[in-house]
Amino acid sequence: MTKKQKFRRKFDKEFKVQAIKMILEDHFPVVEIAERLKLNQT
Repeated sequence: MTKKQKFRRKFDKEFKVQAIKMILEDHFPVVEIAERLKLNQT
């Protein structure tokens, strides 16, 4: 039996900055941003 291998996606700095801006400046909830960007909430 083999384990399922998980692949980590890599995001560039600009992507990360934009995601944080949506939360801090535009006041979108973290849950909503995570859903929009198909990310884990953490």
